[in-house]
Amino acid sequence: MAIRAFACLTMVLLCFAAPAAADSLYSRNLDCAPRFAGRELEICRSLERELEWIWTGHATISPSYRVTFESAKRSFCTLPVRVQDILPIYRIAVAVERRLSGKFADGQLINGSRWLLTLLGQPAIDRFPERQPDWDERAWQAAKNLRETVAHDIADTAMIWHPQNPHYILRAGCN
Repeated sequence: MAIRAFACLTMVLLCFAAPAAADSLYSRNLDCAPRFAGRELEICRSLERELEWIWTGHATISPSYRVTFESAKRSFCTLPVRVQDILPIYRIAVAVERRLSGKFADGQLINGSRWLLTLLGQPAIDRFPERQPDWDERAWQAAKNLRETVAHDIADTAMIWHPQNPHYILRAGCN
């Protein structure tokens, strides 16, 4: 009986210990350090720091740490993100997209990168970077797709990214 109780307790503890790994729904770990350096690392860590614990799901309840519109806004404002960061942000998104592993953290980095570019607005489109030497055809296509998505989001007045929308995310600035 004691062995069964010990085995059950061990299983429960392992379930709670597992979320500490990167790519867990229950962790703020976006695995930034091994993948990025310099400004890309700063931006990744900011997105990681600002992840929000939220409950999502349709048919099932899915609590997890996620990049949200508000957490992207906090990263944008606290770093702060500037036009000089356009290339590093595209580089984050492209690096993740190139090695897309289906990890939860990858999806959060792609969303965060997209929303930071969207918060930058038209400059993120006007200053779209040239193809980088380390970008293969897949990476270049990922960058162009991201540019198109950002262009659509900032042009659509129904989106919270557009200044004419009454719910524009930066209506009150970075307050």
